[in-house]
Amino acid sequence: MRSGDLVRLDVGCEWEHYIGDLGRTVPVSGHYNDDQRETWNIFVAAYRVGAFALRDGATVDQIFDAWRTELLRHRASAKTLLAQRAIDSWSDRANVPYWQVHTTNLLASFPVGPLREGTTINFEPIASIDGQGFFLEDMYLITKSGAELLTPGVPYSADEIETAMH
Repeated sequence: MRSGDLVRLDVGCEWEHYIGDLGRTVPVSGHYNDDQRETWNIFVAAYRVGAFALRDGATVDQIFDAWRTELLRHRASAKTLLAQRAIDSWSDRANVPYWQVHTTNLLASFPVGPLREGTTINFEPIASIDGQGFFLEDMYLITKSGAELLTPGVPYSADEIETAMH
């Protein structure tokens, strides 16, 4: 790894046959460059909107649509070429084949049909642009009115991650 590279931290655990998972994209040097910072923060904004869409009855396609809508909302204000290209690419589901929502209980699997209250899931968008990967993952408990975050206290924004690294 070299300064300027991004690293995918994907941390999983198992306890009494139950599994858990969370992850972030962090800069090797401890600091995102300007292109990475803007792209990451837009990725996080889209993630938060997608996470807000998690609820009983929501489909994975609806969650992706919420994520994509937020990406596109940032297109006119994106300053760096990397962020602009990422938004253009990632807004097409075919260009983000590893973007996923998966269940997390005794086994990890993909939901069939709408999400159901009481299900534990991981929201895990994975995308890349220009050889750089962007990844964010948290666990949620699906409720009637939304989703309860089960992995609180982990940083999201570029500033929060950089602070945590020092």
